[in-house]
Amino acid sequence: DRKLEAQINASLVGKTEQKVSVDYLVRPGKLVAFQLLRRKGRVTAFMEQWGYRWNDLRKMNPNLMPAMLCYAAVQEIDRESQAIGEDVCDLFCPYNETDRIHALLARASA
Repeated sequence: DRKLEAQINASLVGKTEQKVSVDYLVRPGKLVAFQLLRRKGRVTAFMEQWGYRWNDLRKMNPNLMPAMLCYAAVQEIDRESQAIGEDVCDLFCPYNETDRIHALLARASA
């Protein structure tokens, strides 16, 4: 809808981690990085890892707006995982909540 081109498997540089790959990267103004949760079952350890990565990436990319999209039907998003996602990401939601994704892209364009 927004006619944005996404870089697939783009790399970003963090302060500690020199190369972090994200699933999609778009630049509607600010930098928006999307990471998809592909793991089945509990995702707490994965969320802890990405929580650290997002914070590290923001140290080198202050305009970064991280987004993580999940598939709630096959993933166990416990309260801790939800809290991590909501704390470190500008958007943490199921992939089919397209209104929220569009709202994030609109904020990034402003």
